[in-house]
Amino acid sequence: MVKKYPLLKLMIIAVILAAVVPPIIFGEPRVVKDETGGDTWRNILFDFQTLIGGLFAVFAAWWTVITMETTDQAAQERHEQTLAQNRKAEDENNRRHRQLMQLTVRGDMLRVDRLLVPALSNFQTARQQIKDALKYDPESLKKPETLTSEEKQMFDRAGWLVQRHFVDALIEPQWINERDLFNGNLIAALFICENTGRRMVNDVWFFAKTFYPLTETTEFKLELDIRRREILQEIEAKQREAILAIPEQNIILFGAIDNFISELIKLAEIYEVDWQRQVL
Repeated sequence: MVKKYPLLKLMIIAVILAAVVPPIIFGEPRVVKDETGGDTWRNILFDFQTLIGGLFAVFAAWWTVITMETTDQAAQERHEQTLAQNRKAEDENNRRHRQLMQLTVRGDMLRVDRLLVPALSNFQTARQQIKDALKYDPESLKKPETLTSEEKQMFDRAGWLVQRHFVDALIEPQWINERDLFNGNLIAALFICENTGRRMVNDVWFFAKTFYPLTETTEFKLELDIRRREILQEIEAKQREAILAIPEQNIILFGAIDNFISELIKLAEIYEVDWQRQVL
């Protein structure tokens, strides 16, 4: 406030002086009966003592206001400097804390990095490959005996991909040894993904590798082969049941895979691992 309007204050002082000083100097002295002469300066003080006292009072008030404003401004500047110093000190403490935390968790960061790079990218690629391999006509599953060998190979490939990437891979040593870094959600997602994949593989391979529809042959007409025919009929019924369950199991499987991948991405974010980087 003090330094914002210096020109205005000077103008006010000049106006006051211009209104007061000329009459004092050039104005006609007062004339009192039987009293003339005397000291000029004394007469001025005597005649204008009220005005002079008022001017001194105004000046004192003005000076007090200026002093208070100057003091307030200095206090505000000191306060801002203190805040800036505190923020700087806090930033430095945070930087040192981050460095300390990075050194503390560096070992865990490296473990997560080795676990997820490039495994996480491979999981995403495998998911898409499984989805591509399972492009089938749902109506054809109702008549499995009409499926071609190519269609059976499609299911066989899907089962192989699931077995390789979401069953066998998850029981390898690195996925077992690093589980102390996993939270509850990731542990649950891993087990669900592994178990769902195992069930899907068993059903797909049970159908794709062994499905042979029964036919009327001479040997089945023999009484001695009645038990064998019953066994084969039970197998065929289970195979049909397995293949009809494939669509529902696919939904469950992809849900489990997506949840598992999502939890792995969260783990990478916690440990600040760039799992998408290219591996030379």
